[in-house]
Amino acid sequence: MQSCLAELKSFEEHAISSEISEQGLFHFIVALDKKYKGNIEYELNINGVICNIASSLRHLKVLAYAASRLNSAVASDESDKYLYDLGNTILCIAEIEMLYPQSITDLLSSSKFNEARSYFERINKIHEYYPFAITNTANLLEKYGRNLEAIYLYDEVLAKHPRFGMALCNKAQSIEYYVKQAPAPSLRLLDIAKCLYIKGLDDPDMQSIGGSRAFDHFTKSMSQLSSILEHNNYSGSNNENRPNKLSEYLVYCLDANLFLNHDFGYYYDNESVHDNFFPSFIEYIHDKQNKRTGVMSEQVYFSFHVFNQLLESYSSSRLQYYTAITTDYEALDQLVCYTYTLDYTQHNHKYGLLKSTLSSLYNCLDKIAHLMHYYYIAYDSGSTKNIYFNWLLSGEFRDVVIKNNSYQLLALWSLAKDFEPKHKYNYLRNIRNRITHSFLNINTEIFYDNNNATYEITESMLEKATARMFLIVKSALMYAVNALAFQEVDGKNMPMNAILERDIFQRGKGHRMR
Repeated sequence: MQSCLAELKSFEEHAISSEISEQGLFHFIVALDKKYKGNIEYELNINGVICNIASSLRHLKVLAYAASRLNSAVASDESDKYLYDLGNTILCIAEIEMLYPQSITDLLSSSKFNEARSYFERINKIHEYYPFAITNTANLLEKYGRNLEAIYLYDEVLAKHPRFGMALCNKAQSIEYYVKQAPAPSLRLLDIAKCLYIKGLDDPDMQSIGGSRAFDHFTKSMSQLSSILEHNNYSGSNNENRPNKLSEYLVYCLDANLFLNHDFGYYYDNESVHDNFFPSFIEYIHDKQNKRTGVMSEQVYFSFHVFNQLLESYSSSRLQYYTAITTDYEALDQLVCYTYTLDYTQHNHKYGLLKSTLSSLYNCLDKIAHLMHYYYIAYDSGSTKNIYFNWLLSGEFRDVVIKNNSYQLLALWSLAKDFEPKHKYNYLRNIRNRITHSFLNINTEIFYDNNNATYEITESMLEKATARMFLIVKSALMYAVNALAFQEVDGKNMPMNAILERDIFQRGKGHRMR
């Protein structure tokens, strides 16, 4: 007698090969439901099979039916398998509804990609579908231009599943895109991408998971990278050649990739330990000139000031974070007489500095929104208008994204959405609001209670949240800088790059091969 899983596999292969009609597919499903009623193994797998068939045959009606069944299943049993299949089904619906490649307008209008992400992100890290789900999540971030965050997600997968081919090859592809956004090419990063392709393509499950089309695409990309590296006589390097004189602070920042540059945490030369992001502002001949400098427009002048404030806030937060986690404050802690509230909560200088760091980093996001408003909408040196990060979700900014047809600006819009209620980073907004406006307690790990999560976290949770904020702010700054670097200009009104400051900033070194 044929087993349940064997019959489902046979059903899937037959339905796809025979290009079964929607009506015929429904007929088979009803028969199988009746045959395997109450069979747990069948219930866990049938909807994924329906999704695979309907996706291959582009049957939207059947995909919607599968989504409905899975919604009901998740409502009664939040199984990781159900979550994965539901996310995958919604993703397939979105892929069919929107032509590839998806336009920026489509991505702004559709909620399905974000809905699919929400299910993938709920899957337990120890579940067998975790690497599939998080790789899909990273791929979805790529659709919205969120390249740097996608790379970090692939790394999360590979930390637990180092041979997972789809994560390896997709990370390689993301690094290629990252290099294209940088002001100077990096042969080292391209070599790393090539090695990732080779390792990923060596995964014996690569074709069965990703399909022959993905396998062929990655193989071609790997071959092209090999040709580029050979043309430049690059033989590879396992040694970053960091000078011994680097301080512990600089080494820490390099290892954590915390410098605001495109060197990806590697040491190429002295510029690798500098924050050298630079906004490529455009001004026009008829723009109002700033009286204090006489060499740039009012708009560019004030935009530069916002950007300098961003650099100051970020770099100061980084130094404060390093100081907090590497300094022993025990003697100083004893000078402060905190009120003991009989609940195992703790207060000290380390926690105070970490809280201040997270709050300051969150403020950087508001400044990024302010920078976008100054440059793309209107500037006013005397304005006290409150512009927060969620302004990037406004109709004003949405129009800017569409007008500029910029995936980097789309990335900022998408990232801002993640801080809204019921989205991935809303917890960071809540933590910041508690720190800024009320109180946030740090409890010992052993006595921590989730019931108090609205106002209480552990030390490790605070450190992880702060580290995540660094990643987010650096990503947001990179998206903003790249948006400015690749912006389209109105050639009729005599555009000019604000390059005088750039020349000073780069200290006459120009671009470098990294």
